[in-house]
Amino acid sequence: MFNDSVYKQIHGCAMRSPVSPVVANLCLEVIEESAIAVPITPPKVWKRYVDDSFVIIKEHSVSKFHDTLNAVDPKISFTIETENNGQISFLDTLITRKNGAVTISVYRKPTHTDRYLDFNSHHELKHKISTASTLLNRALNLPSTAEGIRNELTHVSNALKSNGYPSATISNILKKKSTPEVIPSPEELVGMFFKWADPPDSQNGFTVYHTSKVSLNHLQPLFLTFQLCPLVTHRFLIYTLGNMFSAQQYYYTM
Repeated sequence: MFNDSVYKQIHGCAMRSPVSPVVANLCLEVIEESAIAVPITPPKVWKRYVDDSFVIIKEHSVSKFHDTLNAVDPKISFTIETENNGQISFLDTLITRKNGAVTISVYRKPTHTDRYLDFNSHHELKHKISTASTLLNRALNLPSTAEGIRNELTHVSNALKSNGYPSATISNILKKKSTPEVIPSPEELVGMFFKWADPPDSQNGFTVYHTSKVSLNHLQPLFLTFQLCPLVTHRFLIYTLGNMFSAQQYYYTM
């Protein structure tokens, strides 16, 4: 409503609707698939995150492909940014092409100030640790070269220190991240679950004991659904994010 008049949206998605991101993503899929299917020089690489796309394409085909994208839906307009001096940014990464090799580093806007949540501010400690952990995690995982990782760690450490973060806090976070976490295989996770599930002798029910021992971090890759059957058989549907146990069924009979 505006100026006592009610307006009806006739195009696009409603703001803050939980369905809107899904619909927008489906629309973009249709547009990009339609454009790529056109018989011109297709992109060699097309990577998209929400509404930002990273494309590798022949230089003489850029203009035609851009026009093809904009011609699919007249109400959706794509802008384009080409590399400059062999570099182009995508999300928070900077892709550099030099001497036939491609490297990835962390990208910061020219207006970036390295100001983060100050360690001496009146915020919960977990929020400050989360800020430092996020920056250090990005420094360890985004750069594609060992030199890039060293440079980014140095930059982030200096930035955190300038925001009051103690060196010991930074070192402790790095120490935890340098220790690889051992993730059990899907087979081991299934065995762990049934080992922890201790059924009683009675045929009238099913009880899981010692649930406090279940590691949620280890069971996170599993989706567990309990279906109570009218007879003495309780069926467990165990789905994993991997391929080995996907959509398989396991039965536990008492």
